[in-house]
Amino acid sequence: MADFQVLGKIALWLTAIYDKNIELNGILYFHPISDEIILETVSRNYNIFKEMCGKDYFKNVIFVTTMWDEVSEELGSEREQDLRSDFWREMINLGSTSHRFEGTTESAWKIINFLSVSRTVDRRPLQIQREMVDDHLPLQLTAAGGAIINRLLVLSS
Repeated sequence: MADFQVLGKIALWLTAIYDKNIELNGILYFHPISDEIILETVSRNYNIFKEMCGKDYFKNVIFVTTMWDEVSEELGSEREQDLRSDFWREMINLGSTSHRFEGTTESAWKIINFLSVSRTVDRRPLQIQREMVDDHLPLQLTAAGGAIINRLLVLSS
């Protein structure tokens, strides 16, 4: 499925819940710590994700690193630090956090509880929800849609 189709399905769900006045406490972004390098597809998806959320929503994003059982603590910690200080830096600087999922129920609940219902004051719409519902923009004119279109234009030239 193409990036634009995937974004379309996500946007359809996000706009439907926003139309019903449902705002999310946050979004979990999963990343396997076992990945040695950041692939182009990971980078592309991350950039679309940033545009979908918008800077106002970054503090509601939790980066969840997974697959800790596949790397040593030392190597995993080094990769985690690299992600925080480089790849995810912009979002971390604007309030995003990161947590480790260590493959246990306890670890999962720790992450979920971070987004507990008690954080309702932090609920806010994502940028793509504001663009499509409040501003009535079609998907291709949203920041996330534009990120995909701009990449396709670069590839075609």
